[in-house]
Amino acid sequence: MNFDIKLEGYKLSFKSSYDKKRKTGYLCEYFPYGSLRAKTWRHNTWSPEILNYKEGEDNDIKFFVEPFSILIKEVLNLTPFTNNEPIFLVPIPTSIVWNKPEYNNNPRKKGDPRNRDNRNIIFCQMLKNALSKKFPSLTDIELIRRVTRVKTKDKSITAQQHKASMKINNSICINNKAIIILIDDIITHGNTINGAKLLIQEQLPATEIICLAISRTTLS
Repeated sequence: MNFDIKLEGYKLSFKSSYDKKRKTGYLCEYFPYGSLRAKTWRHNTWSPEILNYKEGEDNDIKFFVEPFSILIKEVLNLTPFTNNEPIFLVPIPTSIVWNKPEYNNNPRKKGDPRNRDNRNIIFCQMLKNALSKKFPSLTDIELIRRVTRVKTKDKSITAQQHKASMKINNSICINNKAIIILIDDIITHGNTINGAKLLIQEQLPATEIICLAISRTTLS
């Protein structure tokens, strides 16, 4: 199912997609730099804004909150549930172990080696604030943590290997049937977000899991 999300003040509409059977979707497409002519890449895609999001300035993260909130509303309209069921926005962790010194909690500055590692956490907090009136049972939680570093861009790393590199945050208790929305910035091969899904399915089998990303990598 496709959605064309148009918002005032944005240079383009968001060509969004959601697969109801697989419960997986994305807001827009991401084209790696060099895959298109530079002018087309900059002005006719959301790719520059996605890279800004990864660097992690608050305003660059906030940029995607309104359109992504609309995508979540559309997806939840397709999902059978009542307002009694809790909805959890769960950020996908980056490749860095959360308590290691190299984990970066700050926006990337010129010369910095890493993007902001907690960007998806900040994004979920912003989404919760934007959606809480519409969905009172919705909140954000850091349910998953990375415990072993992996190369997220390496397509040879399987979903099972990603699953093994993560753990459920045991300080969080989800007792009842709930809807969990996994949120990532870019889906390329899908192994990272699918690894997180497998982990939750194994430990919280009563939950319904939806996978959403800001973008899906497209190679022209």
